[in-house]
Amino acid sequence: VYIIPGLCLIGFLLSLINFLVFINPKLKGNIYKYFLTKTISELLVLGVGTFYIYGNCINCSVFQTYGVQIYLSYIQTYVMYVGYLYTAFAEIIVVFDRLIIFYNKSKLNLDWKILTSCSFGFSVLIFFPILFVHSIQEIPNRPGKFRTVRTEFGSSTALALYQNSTLIILNAFIFTLILFLNILLIKKFKQHLA
Repeated sequence: VYIIPGLCLIGFLLSLINFLVFINPKLKGNIYKYFLTKTISELLVLGVGTFYIYGNCINCSVFQTYGVQIYLSYIQTYVMYVGYLYTAFAEIIVVFDRLIIFYNKSKLNLDWKILTSCSFGFSVLIFFPILFVHSIQEIPNRPGKFRTVRTEFGSSTALALYQNSTLIILNAFIFTLILFLNILLIKKFKQHLA
């Protein structure tokens, strides 16, 4: 519990350096724009992870504020999932862009704004049901103290099936696609070196 925030803070600071490098206007290729959006996504995930300890003690009175409940109910889950998925899509786009370069298919010239917008939009929408899993309620007889409670939707079997199948399918698809694209990239790179 105490190690994760420290590691995330270090990762956040290092990603901030990447961000400062990739916003340089002299870097004009699409690859730099993909890395910039990937870095922003990683900053988001690591920024959320930095506050992982925030609200870890659910029953502690000090962590029963409305802000902590928002963090636990929405930010720690939804924002993290969106960030993870978008980062994976950004990695796929980067590898695909490298393949285009190696295969001399520069005529494809994919618009980075459309690719990143579609990837981010999909990442936001696919996990949208997570926003309705919890509700924040004031603790009875304790004014100003709040807790998260699972909604009826959050306890439903349909949600569990949706979440599990979505995560399994997405992870399998992303892993397979990244593996396949990287194998192609390595083969092409070896041919280029020979």
